[in-house]
Amino acid sequence: MRYKLRVMLFLNYGLLLIAYLAGCTPAAAGHTYADITLYCIQPEDADDELDLQWSNYLFNHMRRRATDKSRITQRTSEDTYNIYVDLDASMGYEYEIQCLPSGIKLRANGKEKMIWLLYQFMSRAGHDDVQLNVADLPPSRIPMADSHGDFAFEYRGLYTPNNTDGDLLPILGVHNVDFDWGLWGHNLRKVVTDEAPTSEVYALVDGRRDTTQYCFSSERLHRKLVDWIIDNYGESRQGHTERFAILPNDNDVVCQCPSCTDEGNTATDASPAAAAFITRLAQRFPGYQFFMSAYRTTLTPPASALPPNVGVLVSAMPLPMIKPTADNPRVQHFTRQLQRWQQATKRIYIWEYMRNFDDYFTPYPCLHIMQARLQYYLQHGVKGIFINGSGYDYASFDDLQTYVLAGLLTHPTADVDAQIEAFFRSKYPHTHEPLTAYYQGLEQNISQPLPYYGGIEESEQSYLDYDAFCKFYDRLPHLIDETIDEERRALTQLFTALTFTRMELSRVPSRWGQQNSHSVLLWMERLRAYQQHKSMTYYRESAGNCADYLQEWQTALVAQGTMASAGSAQASTLSQKELALTGASDLDITHTSLLTDGQNGFASDYHLGWVVSRADEWGVELPAEGLATGQSLRLSFLHAPLWRIHLPTELHFVANGETMAVMPFTTKPTSGKPYERVVHTISLNQSSLSQWLKSAQPAIRFVRPANINRSQVACDEISTTPAPSSR
Repeated sequence: MRYKLRVMLFLNYGLLLIAYLAGCTPAAAGHTYADITLYCIQPEDADDELDLQWSNYLFNHMRRRATDKSRITQRTSEDTYNIYVDLDASMGYEYEIQCLPSGIKLRANGKEKMIWLLYQFMSRAGHDDVQLNVADLPPSRIPMADSHGDFAFEYRGLYTPNNTDGDLLPILGVHNVDFDWGLWGHNLRKVVTDEAPTSEVYALVDGRRDTTQYCFSSERLHRKLVDWIIDNYGESRQGHTERFAILPNDNDVVCQCPSCTDEGNTATDASPAAAAFITRLAQRFPGYQFFMSAYRTTLTPPASALPPNVGVLVSAMPLPMIKPTADNPRVQHFTRQLQRWQQATKRIYIWEYMRNFDDYFTPYPCLHIMQARLQYYLQHGVKGIFINGSGYDYASFDDLQTYVLAGLLTHPTADVDAQIEAFFRSKYPHTHEPLTAYYQGLEQNISQPLPYYGGIEESEQSYLDYDAFCKFYDRLPHLIDETIDEERRALTQLFTALTFTRMELSRVPSRWGQQNSHSVLLWMERLRAYQQHKSMTYYRESAGNCADYLQEWQTALVAQGTMASAGSAQASTLSQKELALTGASDLDITHTSLLTDGQNGFASDYHLGWVVSRADEWGVELPAEGLATGQSLRLSFLHAPLWRIHLPTELHFVANGETMAVMPFTTKPTSGKPYERVVHTISLNQSSLSQWLKSAQPAIRFVRPANINRSQVACDEISTTPAPSSR
């Protein structure tokens, strides 16, 4: 082996000879891959078809990346650095690296691990050798030195926008449910699209078919699913694994037909029939894997052990987004759940979460927490992980987090901070230092569980420092000016997303109304750049359209201008008065001052500007001196059934704990949108309210719909207006 050195001194040659005899890689010898003259790629066994196939694979891909293609050869000589490729299904580890006197041997036990290992090598070599173009590859995570190992989990799913390229999945060493599951999530509807509402495939509840849920004792459902699997994936065969999630719909309905109850179903437990249904499928297709869920109506494990090719998806939502500790009661409860399911199956997969699903654009520093959680899962025998991110929608710092999490899914003990620094240095060469400093600061600043569904206030309470964020945000335009090409594009997109965060921070009650219109107009113009990026149409999981959000801001600006020009004559007599809460004590209610601050909540976001409660009946006490028969009472509510927020059914007028009058809520939504701010006006001239107005402490309460499970009522403004004139 001979290296091209700048200064060919005898001492250097002697050191190199020692390295040669010791069988070290260039890096281990004090040199780098930049010192190599020729790479020679060969199969470990020239008569082995698989070794030949994968050595050719590496040869072709390295030649494609080489500036001087003659440096990549398949003919060994004394000048070559030899790379031997060996796929051996019988080896004791999933991958192995062996240093040789003349080069290196790369070994793996299957296709998936081999692709990952070969790209780890190319990335590492290209990091040093500038004549190998690896700018599109993630930084290598493992040194090219004597080592071997296994991946921590057999399934490593990442549902993130930076993990949606099927060609890159094996390079990262991870999976994506859109590529490697035959059926995922609550998608049995794909199989029963042509079924009539009265079909036996649906659950039988109180003698009627309920199309929102399935009957897992249905012979017709079983036949349709068997046919669907054969039509789309064929019969199961050796060496080809397909995964199918057979999950009830996401509700609390349980089939009560005689067959399901004979299996053991109760009014709240669907596990017995669901387990029997999946067991039949697993026996019919022994080469495929089937999964039930531990969620809602299937939380209880079946009494009998499931077949070896049946597993369970356990939702991590009951675990707060913190590092698991043995003394945490919720962690203890989750551990017991895992232990119970291990009696039924050894193939436990965790459905994990890595986002605030109400805000994809605000940074979500989950990496150190996720590392601790992955180590906890591994300790308790978990075989697979699916990490639910923002899917195909942009999320701030998702490129970094996808890279680091992919590494943690293979090796959960990896140095997170080192990986953060390596990624930013590789992908943001001109701006990596401020990016690394700010992101690591977010990770270090966590003081409370990260929100799974929360607004900007929850983010501030947990980790987001207002001053530090504003300083970083204001610096970003200058950083963008220092960059070109892909780095500039990525930073520009990040800046667009963080503009949303900047706008949300200004909506926090203590700051709402303080920003000037010039700043708001500038932010709005910056956020409109989302239109240049297809992945930025939505900023949240449910109905979070950026266009609607910007329209809310435009409406707010107009309203502020209108109020400023109207003068004080039309001001509400309740304006800025603190209203005492009545009839509810749930923790959802904060900032009752929002009800009289004159600022409308955004219909597209219930987190800020709205007082929300799931109490059966709740409301506020009103100051008697602020009410008069010559006025009207104006109340605005949020109608957003997709978030289980509904208009009240009744308004109760209460004095001294006694209900003085009851009025049905008659105002209806008019826009047809999934969310709408609905204003309801009540004339105080009505005779039924005369005694109520005379009381020392009148109160008004809102009654939520009793027939809608987990419904909530949200109110943003209570004000008085002059009574409408009669003609």
